[in-house]
Amino acid sequence: MNRIYAEELFSKITYILEKNNVDPKQAQTVADCMISADAHGIHTHGVNMLWAYVDKLTKGCYDLSAEPVILKQTSAFATVDSKNMIGMCSARWCMEYALKMCEESGIYYVFSKNSNTFGPAFYYTKLAAMEGKIGICLSNTPSAMPAWGGNKKMLGTNPFSVSVPGNKNGPILLDMATSAVAKSKINEIRKAGGKIPEGWALDKYGNPTTDPQEAIEGLMLPMAEYKGYGIAMIIDIIAGVVSGAGFLNSINRFYSEDNSCMNVGQCFIVIDPKMIHSNKFYDIIDSYIDEIHQSGEGVMIPGERELISEQKSKKYGIELPDETILKFNELLLKYKML
Repeated sequence: MNRIYAEELFSKITYILEKNNVDPKQAQTVADCMISADAHGIHTHGVNMLWAYVDKLTKGCYDLSAEPVILKQTSAFATVDSKNMIGMCSARWCMEYALKMCEESGIYYVFSKNSNTFGPAFYYTKLAAMEGKIGICLSNTPSAMPAWGGNKKMLGTNPFSVSVPGNKNGPILLDMATSAVAKSKINEIRKAGGKIPEGWALDKYGNPTTDPQEAIEGLMLPMAEYKGYGIAMIIDIIAGVVSGAGFLNSINRFYSEDNSCMNVGQCFIVIDPKMIHSNKFYDIIDSYIDEIHQSGEGVMIPGERELISEQKSKKYGIELPDETILKFNELLLKYKML
């Protein structure tokens, strides 16, 4: 593992993206999102993904001149056409719009269609928490899981995130997929030559497997069996069907042959606890977190480990896997930055 400070990563990533015709502001959003993922220890969504994005940019997979278009709007919600933008850029726009509109209504929903994969969901909900708001994000994804009891890919691993701010403590930062484990985790085990536990996946024929390669080619299983299946379905309906995006197995894949928009469906929700409760809300959350911590030795709140990683990253630099450093240096050489 090597450590690199965020400022150095930021300047180099934005330079590479701008060389691929990405608008400077959008390049900054993509870089910030990737760096935030690595800083929090979520390397599957960090700088490791830069090569895939450069490849997609080279192939013309995104509409780099597009801006989100509001299709419908009330005091409670907006539906947005994200116009095949880079996923991080449209998602940040949607969350920031929900934050803006929440100031008047106390709660606001933004539904997005024609969107693309947006990296770690916590990146967007944490934006709300930093403004003293509760942030919620739901997204569907390309089909990878069967309906409970089935053997055909029907639902995505459909992640969701919730961030709740405190005053001195927190934020509580929940970010999880609805599969038993993230597919990227299985790929890490495959690279290490290991086996996966039973209950994580099925092979392409619908049989249980502990072989990570068979799992990648097969089907992911939902967390908590039928309960995870039910949650994944509800996210698919709210984020996908309601927004007018793709759903079930009609969502295009990130690594597609035709370079088309994924048409992922996303929902961003912001709640202003001051308006609904009072300014005392944040002190209550502080006490809530203290009580949780005092309930057992080593007890943590959701996201606490990631927040500790972020603090270490700020102080000592962001820790990146050796493989990521090697690939990053290859890109730097390509763009004459090394």
